[in-house]
Amino acid sequence: MNYYSHNIGDFAVETKYMTFEQKGLYIDMVDRYLSTGKPLDSHWVSTIKRLASEGAVDAVLMLCFEERDGLFYSERCEKIIADYEAMAEKNRRNAQKRVKKTVVEEGKEPTGESAPIAWQPTGNPLAAQSPLTNNHKPITNNHKEEKKETKKKSAAPKAPKAAPVEKPDDVSDQVWTEWLALRKAKRAQVTPFILDRIRKQAEQVPAKYGFTFEDALLMMIDGQWTGFEAEWVVNRLSRTGGRATAAPQGFTRELSAEERARNPGFGITQEDIDEALTPLTPEEIAALSPHQDDVPPFDEALTLH
Repeated sequence: MNYYSHNIGDFAVETKYMTFEQKGLYIDMVDRYLSTGKPLDSHWVSTIKRLASEGAVDAVLMLCFEERDGLFYSERCEKIIADYEAMAEKNRRNAQKRVKKTVVEEGKEPTGESAPIAWQPTGNPLAAQSPLTNNHKPITNNHKEEKKETKKKSAAPKAPKAAPVEKPDDVSDQVWTEWLALRKAKRAQVTPFILDRIRKQAEQVPAKYGFTFEDALLMMIDGQWTGFEAEWVVNRLSRTGGRATAAPQGFTRELSAEERARNPGFGITQEDIDEALTPLTPEEIAALSPHQDDVPPFDEALTLH
């Protein structure tokens, strides 16, 4: 046997009362025992006695070995050999099962590549063997094919990509573009189901407000909403006196006369802003004053200020 597990803790306990020379002799004895798979014979023991100091070999034999019929047995080495042979027998049975399975399923004799030769015990059962661990499992072509098939079966099918939703006819290009940008920024979906739900909610707004599906999209842009409920619109209209929403920031669509008539105060245009910023004339100032007699002439008013 050219490989065995070396447990540092167990070795320290076994060699606790040994000198450094005796520890080295003990390792040589274990190596000899496992490499031949047999107990130590008296001839080999007498040979190493000539190479070691007086009494060193006898001390190791007394501590770790038991003499029977001129042979020196080690309980630890016998256990290692028994465990190895049990593992080898298990591997041999598994190999035979794989061979039978290959013949039955494929209807042909397995090649040397797919059926590894099982270990056969000899006079030197542990010689020329590669290190064997508890995790050792022979890999064959059959195993590789089964692994590939398992991966293919376990892969979940991808969901089909949704087709882009077309712009409704009753929504302008600019409103549609702004609404899509909002949905993308909020990472919200755009599906026919969502559009149909928004439209149904917009239709639930009382008809007296003249609220449309496009108005609903505009309100969502204004409030940065991802959802829409008719109740929200009614609440806002009741607070603003019929004004549904102001034009969203950065949205400068010119409202039509029909939209202004349907929803006064819906949006503010540049024309409204210019009119509000136009200076009043002296006559307009005098007309707005509650005490017209106390208003000084326009030129005098400028001087006072």
